[in-house]
Amino acid sequence: MNENINENGGDGVTQKAYSQEDVQLTNGGQSIFFLFGTNYTESALALPERLPPYNPAAFMSARDMILLSTPNYEKELWAPALLKAITRASAWGWSIESTVPLRRRRAHHVLLNNTFAPPFRGWVSFVSAQVWSFLLLGRSVFEIVREGNSPYGQLKALNHLNPLRVVFTHDTEYPVRYLGKNGKVYKLAQWQVGVCVAA
Repeated sequence: MNENINENGGDGVTQKAYSQEDVQLTNGGQSIFFLFGTNYTESALALPERLPPYNPAAFMSARDMILLSTPNYEKELWAPALLKAITRASAWGWSIESTVPLRRRRAHHVLLNNTFAPPFRGWVSFVSAQVWSFLLLGRSVFEIVREGNSPYGQLKALNHLNPLRVVFTHDTEYPVRYLGKNGKVYKLAQWQVGVCVAA
């Protein structure tokens, strides 16, 4: 195994590995929608006719960067359709039911304070990032942060993970590896991640 692979501690991988460079706002910062990465190449004038093959073992795959940049190239129909879907998803109502009032308040607090990447907090930012990733790549991943380093610890936060920095391992114990900005690869246990994948 790579010596740079670390098991994630209790503070969450995003608190250790995120930076402002992981996030790029669209629409001059006036929008709630987020785009990961940049154009797949700085000098590209058009999208390629064919996508490169999907490489499930690679971080920052060319295919994913191209797919994430498609709204920049298809501004007439594709980008507005994505934004409409994201807006609808982030506006969905939700409620928490529990016979224990404290549990309900804590769960409500966690959902309202989800993080996309600091300083972007809240349900709308989190859901927008998740839906954007899912619609463009067919997958979205979020980190489940718990008290301590235990699957039984109290839920503290849900953090969106940049899909360009995620690799699925097909290991039931540690299903996701996350590439931090510091170059370290963090192994996330099955109780530390949530994954939404198109079938």
